[in-house]
Amino acid sequence: MRRLIEPIVETQLERELKQPRLWIEFSELLTVCSFLFGCCTCWLLWKTFGWMTVLQTFFVLVVSLCGENYVSVKGYYRYTELNCCFIGMVPLWIPFMWITVIQGSLFLSSLVYPIGLMTLLVTAVISTLLDLLIIEPYFCRRRRLWSWSPVEEGYFDFIPEKFNQFTAPPGNYITWFIFPFVSNALLLLLDHQQVLFT
Repeated sequence: MRRLIEPIVETQLERELKQPRLWIEFSELLTVCSFLFGCCTCWLLWKTFGWMTVLQTFFVLVVSLCGENYVSVKGYYRYTELNCCFIGMVPLWIPFMWITVIQGSLFLSSLVYPIGLMTLLVTAVISTLLDLLIIEPYFCRRRRLWSWSPVEEGYFDFIPEKFNQFTAPPGNYITWFIFPFVSNALLLLLDHQQVLFT
């Protein structure tokens, strides 16, 4: 009796994992760059907000790490083995990317608008557009650094399926709007309190 052997179909992820190691892996480079860009945006905001920038940076790091680990455990998405330097289930570069996007968008929007509500709204829009147009398509779809999974009775189940036409589910983009808005509002509030008490 002849046994049929089915061809093994490799996924793109498996092929990438088998490729020879370069002098530095993409995710290692991404970690270093995210850290350096985060330091740059922190320094730019330091010039305006001083020590309040450190408090906001700490807030963003803690919330992004805890939030990303919590959501990853729930099964919405998972980070692949193409990443390096994990803290829990989250690659080290992810919290620094949040810092870069949140603080960088505040810096850019403050160049156009006076610091206030309009700046916060523009910051949230810039952050959401960055995720929609660059972060998700490039890092998720092209580089395969994470993958999304549908979750039954998830947090954003109320959103109709016809609106789920992007790389990530709509709830992801809602988060990308709210988190930068709140984080930068916290910074402005802390700065305002500092002015009130001096």
